[in-house]
Amino acid sequence: MKRTGRLRDDTITLSYNVNLTSPCLLTNRFINTYSGSEAEKIILNVSSGAGRHPVDAWSCYCGAKAGLDLFSKTVALEQSITGGGYKIFSIGPGVVDTEMQDEIRKLDKSEFSRVDEFIGYKEKGQLADPKWIADEYIEIIDHSNDIKEVVFSINEYEKMKQGK
Repeated sequence: MKRTGRLRDDTITLSYNVNLTSPCLLTNRFINTYSGSEAEKIILNVSSGAGRHPVDAWSCYCGAKAGLDLFSKTVALEQSITGGGYKIFSIGPGVVDTEMQDEIRKLDKSEFSRVDEFIGYKEKGQLADPKWIADEYIEIIDHSNDIKEVVFSINEYEKMKQGK
């Protein structure tokens, strides 16, 4: 994670490949392959709050996740026009206790202005458990007919469930 101007070209390419290009390719192939199937077809992309809010030193990650969100909304629009029957969601898990978080906390403040904030998430027990997030994704799939939004976060989903 570095600021724009200090990134290597291959790092930029990798970020977009992992966070945008691969999900787009997989979605395209999935829709093409299963278009004749009567089965329920749900696409769940892993988004990020960074796709909605800029984060210092995460320009490519933010850009890719914003692209993924708009891609998902566009696929949903296409499905509503064509009656294709696919449901698609782009869901941000929130701040999760992952290896990515470990790497973020190791950064120097000169490289990432919010490093202390991310250290605080760990120290204060504010990182979500990856298993709980996975369970939430499964619940969303199980209740996909009740969800009208395409792009949302796990926190927003929790509020939807509570009717807020």
